Amino acid sequence: MSTLELACSAIGSYHRDRDLPDPIRHESVRQVRRGLRRTLGTAARRPAHALTLAEITAIVGAIDGTAVAGARALVLLRYASAPRPGAFVALALADPRHQPCGLLLLHVRRSKADREARGQVVAVTAGHHPAICPLTARYAWLDRRGCAPGPLFTALRHQQATTGEPISATAASKRVTLNRPGFRGGSQPTEDESHGSTEEVPR
Repeated sequence: MSTLELACSAIGSYHRDRDLPDPIRHESVRQVRRGLRRTLGTAARRPAHALTLAEITAIVGAIDGTAVAGARALVLLRYASAPRPGAFVALALADPRHQPCGLLLLHVRRSKADREARGQVVAVTAGHHPAICPLTARYAWLDRRGCAPGPLFTALRHQQATTGEPISATAASKRVTLNRPGFRGGSQPTEDESHGSTEEVPR
């Protein structure tokens, strides 16, 4: 309902600024809006709970053998650093910096809340168990990806070599959703709008 109310406000403001009749005030529109409020309610939706360590372990364990390296690194690094999907897929190969103390520093160049692109450095620590360690998963993915400059996470085509093309934020989020405990549904490829071709998450 909040999106609808925002749209109605914008439409009404547009017409009032031009001394035009406000269609939002028409009785038929008012009746529809009242009906939607009764049907859908106006309370804010409860936000989804943060993933637990047990759920992350289950997600990583559910990734099949043909998609292990990139998908595990994607899930574990996102969980450990908690950036927005758009900021995460924008990471370049050179952005993560390994430190002698065992930390991995991620240079997030820009995010939704960082309008001026000042950047942010996020520290990622090693996990206690190799199977869910984000640093171990990153090294495994780099062995598959190679050292060519470009996005940290690149798409693959037909389970072949990496393409050098970045994955989309939707693909990054879908990898977590499809393997989340309780989710029912098969893994579906997403459409890469910028290239007009089927995109797969890194494997």
